[in-house]
Amino acid sequence: MSVITFTSSADFIEALEARREFWREHDERAKAEHQVKEDEFLESFRAACRAALGWDYATAKDNYFKLPRTDDFDTRRGPTCPRRVETSIDRLVSLLRTTSQKRFTLERTGRWSDAYSLLVDDPSSPQDVC
Repeated sequence: MSVITFTSSADFIEALEARREFWREHDERAKAEHQVKEDEFLESFRAACRAALGWDYATAKDNYFKLPRTDDFDTRRGPTCPRRVETSIDRLVSLLRTTSQKRFTLERTGRWSDAYSLLVDDPSSPQDVC
């Protein structure tokens, strides 16, 4: 397992700032993908609403006046908002500017594992399955 060591918070901040643009672009791609998923979900919601318009009172009552879940529409499986990674960088930089710690050892697990991921990971690369 690789380890990253910084001997000053300034070096640590510099390394995070060097990755900021990469994560900003990642956040923008994730936002665009999320918008597409929201549009698809909204379309399935509208289709379910159109189907419910044809119900008589008894059918609506049987469905508790709620839209039924289908393969295309399920409120439990709606798109979840992506987490902006750039805000994690902001949070870490703010912490590093106020800390008195002088030496930082980053590993995949442990105190600075989030920072390690920000510096090393590439979400566009193929992920190991096992």
